[in-house]
Formats: sequence, C-alpha cells, structure tokens
Amino acid sequence: MDSDGNIRVYSRKNVSDNWYVSWQVISNTCIIHGICGANSTCSYDPKNGKKCSCLPGYKVKNHSDWSYGCEPIFDFTCNRSDESTFLKLQGYEFFGYDSNFVQNITYKNCESLCSQDCNCTAFQYTYPEGSNIFQCYTKLQLLNGRYSPSFLGTTYVRIPKETMP
Repeated sequence: MDSDGNIRVYSRKNVSDNWYVSWQVISNTCIIHGICGANSTCSYDPKNGKKCSCLPGYKVKNHSDWSYGCEPIFDFTCNRSDESTFLKLQGYEFFGYDSNFVQNITYKNCESLCSQDCNCTAFQYTYPEGSNIFQCYTKLQLLNGRYSPSFLGTTYVRIPKETMP
C-alpha cells in the first residue's frame, strides 16, 4: 500500500529496468480523498497519471507533496459581502465539506447564501439529471476537486473582487 492509500503492484521487465506500476486498485487516482489537497483540482490521464493544479488565485504549498494543497495569494476579509465575487468553474466538482444543501433555489439566492456566510469559500449549483430541481451546496472547504464531464453543475469559487482576472 502506497502513502496515498492505494494498493499498487510494481513490475519491471529486466533487472536493470526501472520499476513501473503494472496494476493498481484505484486506477483514476483523482478519486482518492485529498490526493491534491485543499484549493486544487486533480485531472487524470491513464498514460501520465494524475496532475494537480491550484485554483486561480492560489499557489502550491509544497511542491514535493501535493496533499498539502494550495494557499491563497490574497488576503480575504469578510467585512462586507460586496468585496468578494465568484469565479466560475464549469464542470468542476468538489465533494465533501458542504455547509448547506438547499434544493429548488435560484442561482442568485444560492450566491447570496454563500456571500452572507464569512466561512463560505465556494458554492456548487447543480441540476442533476432527472431531478427537475436545482441544488445548491455551499462549501466550507474546497477539497477533492476534479474535472468531470458528467458533472451537471458549476462551482463558483469566492475570491476578492480585486483579484478577479
């Protein structure tokens, strides 16, 4: 078992060759809890493996260990809700760490719910297939981020207005 909790079999063709992963329990390592740490996203390619990236406005904490995640390059104060805005990340999902879950809510009300909570770092606004209702998840922490073409929603990351690209 490796340090990320995944079980792998390592092989090599000849004694002088380098070891390579010939099999692993979890092939898409992006679904391993916390693999890239907070405030980051994970993408997976079967040939190259996982790739961690910081969210816009964040920088990596430890280049040799992505499980430490990313930290903001801005100072965020919660004196007034009009000092922040939301960066749209279409198709990116962050599972876990929900502070609220509200169904059948408008986008504006979902945004307002997050804006009024100083601890809210982001919100996900989704329209699950077959549900016929919108769902709002406000987030206390952004962990387990990954791009998923099948995710029918959008994540909006809270950042100070002056850092908006």
